[in-house]
Amino acid sequence: MHPRLRLGLLLIVVLVIVGTGVLLVIGRDNDDDDDTVVLFMSYIPSVQFAPVYVAAERGYFEDEGIEIRFEHGNEADGVERIASDNLQFGLVSGE
Repeated sequence: MHPRLRLGLLLIVVLVIVGTGVLLVIGRDNDDDDDTVVLFMSYIPSVQFAPVYVAAERGYFEDEGIEIRFEHGNEADGVERIASDNLQFGLVSGE
């Protein structure tokens, strides 16, 4: 597969995952007073998360009334925290 095609497909997958996660968070009832959406990602901010960073920088989340906070850490911990409902959603591999 051509590298640009692979990168394009990866970008589409990331955007779909992030969009789905945001919609799930917005759509669920939340009794907390804190309306901040937490997006968990791996340790190092990297280019694979570029669509999310660009959306935040351009104010797309804010335009939709979403206050977003990025959290970075160990992917295994992120999977556990998401599974136990201590995190709303994240971009992790789950390996």
